[in-house]
Amino acid sequence: MTDWRSLNRGRVIDTRFAHRWEIRRRFQRFRKKLHLTQKGLGSLIGLCRQSVSRVERGHVRLHPRKWKQFEEIEWRHRQPKVKLLTRWN
Repeated sequence: MTDWRSLNRGRVIDTRFAHRWEIRRRFQRFRKKLHLTQKGLGSLIGLCRQSVSRVERGHVRLHPRKWKQFEEIEWRHRQPKVKLLTRWN
């Protein structure tokens, strides 16, 4: 049996049935916000289209490494856009 805590460096993902809807909702919102298909999101994270579909339906738990990749991509897209300088001093 895999020790999920050691794979995720002490950070535990709560994937109980009551909280799976939150994971599902984050996946769907992020994918639709970027106008990606399930295949497109899967290629960013390293999953196949069918796995993304299963996560969005709440049928499977995402591996902690894949969840961390998803969070990193999601975080990068939440960052405010930096304005470039128009004048050089």
